[in-house]
Amino acid sequence: EIAGILRIPQPVVVALGLALGVAVGGYLALSVIRRAPIRFAGWQLDVPRPAIAAAQLVLSLLDWGLAAAVLYVLLPGGLAFGFLSFVGLFALANLGGLISNVPGGIGVFEAVVLLAVPDGGASGAVAAALIGYRLIYYLLPLVVAALLLGYFVLLRSQL
Repeated sequence: EIAGILRIPQPVVVALGLALGVAVGGYLALSVIRRAPIRFAGWQLDVPRPAIAAAQLVLSLLDWGLAAAVLYVLLPGGLAFGFLSFVGLFALANLGGLISNVPGGIGVFEAVVLLAVPDGGASGAVAAALIGYRLIYYLLPLVVAALLLGYFVLLRSQL
């Protein structure tokens, strides 16, 4: 379904999905097989235990799923695809933003979503959903964290 949404050949989507799946599987397998840190050019990367690697995977899937759900709920109704297909689209849009090396993928992520979501004249509603998503998922936690930090700094300064 993602191939149709993004208007790219199905084999490309399948190959990308397989490559990403192999990368995740390789990470989990590495956590089981290797105990010693990986050293390269003066850098050292500790390999997590299997339980930690599995927990990272589960929490990452939960985080990505919730982030996609926030945007999916904000999008106008009557989309031509379901939530699971949207999660794949959401992940690919974020991957595009990551590859672009633009901070937060801002602009790239939005362009992929705007091009992929069949709007039927509702591109303004899709753009509004994207702005709402950025506010809810990025700005709101930043404001809450800043307020909590300020509160704890004030509390500590009064001691």
